[in-house]
Order: sequence, then structure tokens, then C-alpha cells
Amino acid sequence: MHLLKGFDANEVLLYLDYDLIADHPKIICGYSDSTTFLNATFT
Repeated sequence: MHLLKGFDANEVLLYLDYDLIADHPKIICGYSDSTTFLNATFT
């Protein structure tokens, strides 16, 4: 998935399946977008 700037990442957060992410962890790397995902998944 390709996102531009942190704003786009915020728009996608509503559609993430956090249980699926917890069951199948992956490495997330990058800058502002990945920070948004990491904060959402670990809070």
C-alpha cells in the first residue's frame, strides 16, 4: 500500500482490522505514514 503524507494514513485507520494485524505482525518502516500506523496499532 502506498500513502502520501500522514493525512492519507489517518484516512485508512478506520478500515484496518487490528485483530488481524495483531495475529500476523509485519515489519513497518518509513516516516510519517508508518508512525501513524505504529501509534494506532500499539495503543
